[in-house]
Amino acid sequence: MSTNAAITVTDIEKEFGTGPNAARVLRGTSLTIPLGSITMLVGPSGCGKTTLLSIIAGLLRPTSGKVTVLDQDMFAMSDSQQVNFRRKNMGFIFQQYNLLASLSAAENAAVGLLAAGLNRKAAVNQASQTLTALGLQSKLDSLPRTLSGGQQQRVAVARALVHEPRIVLCDEPTAALDSKSGRAVMEMMAAIASAMTGPYSLLLTIAESLISRSRSCTWRTARSKRPKTAARSHALSNSTTPPSPFLKEHTMYRSPLLNKAIIPVLALGSLAYAVYATGVMRPQHISVPPLAEPPSRPFLHTVSAVGLIEPASELIAVAPRVPGWIVKVHVSAGNRVHAGDPLFSLDDTDLRAELLLRHEAERVAMSKLERLRSLPRPEDVTIAKALVDESLARFEDARFKHTIVESMADRKAVSAEERHQRLQAVAQASADLAARQGDLNKLLAGAWKQDIIVAESELALARASIARTQADIERLTTFAPINALVLRLTARAGQYAPVGTLDEPLASLGSPGPLHVRADINEHDMPRVHAGAAALAMVRGNAGKKLELEFVRVEPLVIPKKALSGFAQERVDTRVMQVIFKISTSLPNVLVGQQVDVFIDAGMQGSVSLPSVVQ
Repeated sequence: MSTNAAITVTDIEKEFGTGPNAARVLRGTSLTIPLGSITMLVGPSGCGKTTLLSIIAGLLRPTSGKVTVLDQDMFAMSDSQQVNFRRKNMGFIFQQYNLLASLSAAENAAVGLLAAGLNRKAAVNQASQTLTALGLQSKLDSLPRTLSGGQQQRVAVARALVHEPRIVLCDEPTAALDSKSGRAVMEMMAAIASAMTGPYSLLLTIAESLISRSRSCTWRTARSKRPKTAARSHALSNSTTPPSPFLKEHTMYRSPLLNKAIIPVLALGSLAYAVYATGVMRPQHISVPPLAEPPSRPFLHTVSAVGLIEPASELIAVAPRVPGWIVKVHVSAGNRVHAGDPLFSLDDTDLRAELLLRHEAERVAMSKLERLRSLPRPEDVTIAKALVDESLARFEDARFKHTIVESMADRKAVSAEERHQRLQAVAQASADLAARQGDLNKLLAGAWKQDIIVAESELALARASIARTQADIERLTTFAPINALVLRLTARAGQYAPVGTLDEPLASLGSPGPLHVRADINEHDMPRVHAGAAALAMVRGNAGKKLELEFVRVEPLVIPKKALSGFAQERVDTRVMQVIFKISTSLPNVLVGQQVDVFIDAGMQGSVSLPSVVQ
């Protein structure tokens, strides 16, 4: 259902953040802005003017409440529908112009038309007409950097009006302008509102400190253009809902006494108070001594560097050889450990179970080998001999029967067939006796040599598998590589330990002996540093504590500098040479990782030259 309201805001609430720290900016704000009106949202900075304006435009979703613009529920539309609705019906004027530096004034004003799909020539022509109406006909081809603040804001106004929107939203359009330019823009806004035809609305947010300026100029221009009517009222007297806490009514001021006497007196009073407050509230500069005296160079010719205290072995970042879950940590930070001492152990449950299987396989292989070596069994020998005796008896019986047949005088008394059968029985009994005797001989010979070799190989393989599993279990415990001091320990029981280089090592070790200082020498100071040169280090925050340094070596690789000072001569590719010194001061009472200021005597010509790769 269509109404005469351009904007209706009902019970809007907006919170930023969650929980007890949530900031509640809008609290049940409701208002109605009629069509054809100029409405100002006035209040101090931070009271929620821009937030309400963003919610009305659909750029910010409220915590609760409803916003209707031109009979459309803004938050019932999809994102693409909101974009099309704003492109067609709304114009925006921002505090900071938001002009594109590479486009001319006419092209900046035509951006909205180009986004809507209009061809470039037609869009620029239409934008030029709008700029001409705003008095910028001579600046159509000018870039933003050549325009004054007021002219840039006029371009921004033209950009908001070029597509003839029904609602114009202005977010403190004079906040970034001086008094004169701000007055001109306010007069222009009133003139634009007066010249609008049809049911259009203008909504502005203005800082409370600028309201006197808007009263003294804007409404006068609006009044000169046309009389006040119900449709174009500059107040919210027709609103059917209670106004927001920061929404105020402003009508045309017609009293000459107000414009010629009261306002100037108030301005002079404000000026006098400003002068007084400037003198009283002027900040006093109190010289505060530094907490610690800065270091001073100890040599006439000095090369300064930043040093880092490290152990003589350098930092050893400990990582496990295999990944897994840590089940036990054997040391604590600050402990001294010997080479081979356990540091932490990983979960070995699966490997322990596998080790049991390997031991069982070893026992099976060993039993198989022992069985082969113990052959023959006495019981098997007895049976085999009995079978041989049985075969021998059958052989003797068959041979006896065959002898009887052959010894008969009458050959015809026994048929030829029977005689043949007797002969075959002897041969069969003889073969059976030979087989039985062979089985006995095989049994008495014991296991075959090759079978024993195979069984021995299987036993060796089972034992090798046990050793491999035991080695895998041992790898789950990380040991100290050297005699060292545990400098830092981040390993915790229940923590997953990956392999490889970690951003945060599970354990950091260092040799417990004398400490070293690794000094970074800027590349332009490298020619002034000589091996064996005298050097001192001063602890940060305690310049009176000096550490005597003894030259150790120069690292042969020049590396990129990590801690840049910010000076113009230092670029990202600045490089440094690293020189290692030993702290010769007894009981230095410093910690590994502590930064020190290093001063090297550049006047000494050492007899030991630097490595050729860094000279």
